[in-house]
Parts: sequence; structure tokens; C-alpha cells
Amino acid sequence: MSRHYKSADLRGKTVLITGASSGFGEAIAWRCAELGGKLILLARRKERLEILQSEITAEYPDVEINLVVMDVRNTEEVQSLPSSLPPAFREVDILINNAGLALGTDPVQSNSIEDIKTMLDTNVLAVAVFTKVFTPGMVAKNSGHIVNIGSTAGHESYAGGSMYCASKHALRAFTNAARDDLVGTDIRVTLISPGAAETEFSIVRFKGDVDKAANVYKGFAAMNAADVADQIVFAITRPPHVQINDIIVTSVHQSGARTIARPLQNKTIIMQSASSAAASGLRNLALRSQCWGGSKNTWAVRGSSGRRILKGKQISAILVKQCYAARWTVVLGRHKC
Repeated sequence: MSRHYKSADLRGKTVLITGASSGFGEAIAWRCAELGGKLILLARRKERLEILQSEITAEYPDVEINLVVMDVRNTEEVQSLPSSLPPAFREVDILINNAGLALGTDPVQSNSIEDIKTMLDTNVLAVAVFTKVFTPGMVAKNSGHIVNIGSTAGHESYAGGSMYCASKHALRAFTNAARDDLVGTDIRVTLISPGAAETEFSIVRFKGDVDKAANVYKGFAAMNAADVADQIVFAITRPPHVQINDIIVTSVHQSGARTIARPLQNKTIIMQSASSAAASGLRNLALRSQCWGGSKNTWAVRGSSGRRILKGKQISAILVKQCYAARWTVVLGRHKC
């Protein structure tokens, strides 16, 4: 907290996060819990939500959390969500439309119709419905913040991503129009546009092919979920009169959706063991497996939420894909190796 600039206080604010069971959503949940927000965590995977809830409450016992098990594509359930929430959670102050996905890298002539529908329903329609459902409450009290998670693919297009890029371009247009609609109110509308960030995103895109997923991030210092969550926290903690319209954030080795350098191609270093991470009781940690040079074989390891999991461990040859297959991955901090 700066003595020279007063940021917004999240204590007591109700934050609804879609896609909260992993990746960006999980990391956002941790940061908002740390800041004292009341959390509505929404995702399809009940078990993962319950694990996240128990871990957050163990560290922040005063944080109130309400779990919602729901597929964001179910528009009827989304429309009835406000009335089904406990009274203490019905006035949503911050809506973070995080749920989203990419499916496949086929060229346009080979696109799967089912994948097209899933991406559009998740990345565009669901955001529009959640916004329609929760914005009236914000308008009534003339206060609130809508944060949509876009992508650099919403600013550029690339081969093999026709429908994903189309969905993120549509999301950016929707976000800009929503900001125009609400300009006469004190409601803020923000788009966060991340580049390559290593979460489960590529595993989903390649439908479980962990080798292909690992190759996406090979050879460069990809961002992790905590990096992106930090941008969101920055946006939602600005003073009420300050609106962050769009944050485009990438790895230092990425300059756009189509341009990634891979200077670390031959410098992949893997943590000691997936079982060591498992012993910490944390799941679905983001992976960053690059070595930044040096001579000491010690690392500080952080999970996707940015919390320190292990430190000072010796490095040995455990393959990335084994970590992925076990659904246990690690983030290697910027320590010399």
C-alpha cells in the first residue's frame, strides 16, 4: 500500500469469478482472498472448487466463500443465479468473466462445428449473459466493476486459431461497447488481454495431449497464472474514478500473438519431483520450466497463486510431460540455476 497514492479497498466487496477452479481463476481467487474480498467461486468441477475453498480458508479463515457449480454455457442457470445466491452474496461488486477456452488448431476448412459452438458459447455468449444478469444490480447502486479476460488473440489473428481469435475479437468489441453503454455511471469495465501463460489452457486446446501442450511454452519464459492475476488485481484496486480499459500483457519473450522468441530452447530444467509438490497439498500449479542461467542448482518454487511451495531443492531430470500427466506442475522462480 503506497503512502502517496490511495488504491481501492477490496475488504467486504463481493467478487464473482467464473472458471475459478484452476488457472487464472484460481490465482485471482487467492489474490482477492488475500485482500479481504468475499468470493463467489464458479466452475464446473465441484471437487476442485471444494479443495480451493478449503485451502483458502485454511490460510485466510475470515474470508467468506460461496461455491457455485455451474457450466457458464447454461444460460438458464446463469439467469437464475442472482436469486439462488445466499443473501450475503447477492450484491456482486466485481464480476470477473474469466471462463474461456480454445479448442484445436485446425485450419478454417477443417474446423469442428462442435468446437466452434463451444468456444463461442463459452468465450462470448456466457460473458454477455453474466454481464446482462449482474449489471442491473451495479446500475441500481451506481457502483461496480466488470472485468473480462480476453487475449492477445483478440487484438491479432493467426493461422490455426480462426474461431478462438474470432471469439476474443468479439469479446473485445463487446467489452468496449459495454464501457460505452455505462460511461454515464460509476461502473468500470476492463479487458485483460494476456499472451502466452502456462496453465491448463493448452492441455484443453490439444484435448489432453500433454506433449503438444508442453511444446507451446518450450524455450521461453512464459507467464503463469499469478502474473495475469496480478494485472487483474491492479485494475480492480485503482481508485473508483480510475478505469483501466485494457491491459495487454505478455512474456518478455513475446511481442504479439504471432511473435514469440525462444532463447531458452536448450535450457529446460525440471524440478526435483512431482511428489514433492504433491506433499504440499496443492494441485494444478502452473508450469514455468526454464533456466535463466548461472551455476547454483537451487530454486524457489511458487504455485499458480504465487505462494511459495518449495525452496532450495536440488534439480534433477523429471520430464515436463510427467508433471503434466500427474497434473502436478511447478513454477521455477527467477533464481540462478
